[in-house]
Amino acid sequence: MNKEKTKQLYQRNKPYLKYIIVVVIFGGLILFGGYSYIKRVFEIDREIRDLKEQIAIYEQEIEKSNTEIKQLIHSREDLERLAREKYGMQEENEDVFIFEK
Repeated sequence: MNKEKTKQLYQRNKPYLKYIIVVVIFGGLILFGGYSYIKRVFEIDREIRDLKEQIAIYEQEIEKSNTEIKQLIHSREDLERLAREKYGMQEENEDVFIFEK
């Protein structure tokens, strides 16, 4: 009698057994495969933060360069100073001595 009840119970729950097995398999995949996905999400998030910091730094440099360009456009003395300091240019009748540190 006990065997018959077990067999009836198994056949009655048999359709659900397929779904339970599928859920367990996908749960295991998510549990073990999900760790690497979560780790990758955190790595990408850290990269995004680093790139945003770099963007902020470059925006400051752009603003500084734009200010310098405006000064050079309006002031001939600043333009000559920049040409002498950065590029070692000189006027025709002038000697320039460059001292390196």
